[in-house]
Amino acid sequence: MKICLVTTFPPSQGGLSEYGLHIANELQRNPFIRLTVLADTISTPESELEGFAVERCWSFDDPTSSARILSAIRRQKPDVVWFNLLFSTFGRTPLIAFGGLLTPLLSRLFGCYTHVTLHHLMDTVNLQDAGVRFARTYRLAGALATRMLLLSNSVSVLMPGYRKILHDKYGRDNVHLRSHGILSREPEFPDLSRRGNPEHRILAFGKW
Repeated sequence: MKICLVTTFPPSQGGLSEYGLHIANELQRNPFIRLTVLADTISTPESELEGFAVERCWSFDDPTSSARILSAIRRQKPDVVWFNLLFSTFGRTPLIAFGGLLTPLLSRLFGCYTHVTLHHLMDTVNLQDAGVRFARTYRLAGALATRMLLLSNSVSVLMPGYRKILHDKYGRDNVHLRSHGILSREPEFPDLSRRGNPEHRILAFGKW
């Protein structure tokens, strides 16, 4: 099986690049999968990570990204196209971001089985608190973009609440829960003897 993974990818430091690397690592472990990463471009040329087939064919805030990704998909002829996405993956400006989010639907219309891993929902963002002007327009555009993404063959989300929203509000049953979990096959346990020596501090990180 041939899979094209559309994601930001190291050495790019774009959002989700580390998560994209973990997806790629797991796919590479399967000897029956041939993986090509369709990644974002980087401003300074650097060596690609060893062991990965990477085609850098799109750029953040580039209105032509969708067309360039679709062109790469036509060249690669994959069995599956997997998108690793935030709503802002393709751009900070609304029109470019929206255009990029149309790509999974176009990929499916081109005949590819298309899967999306979606890391957040516009429905959970408080646009007023974020200081967004024209919040109602943003909300409508976000709902439309969500419906476009849900037209993919399948969608994965990382929180149970997200799956519930997509099922209850949008009426879709092609949404699956894939918890973050531990992005390492053999996690290293902490040295508990160092606890409280010389002081006890806790580092917490995540989504609050």
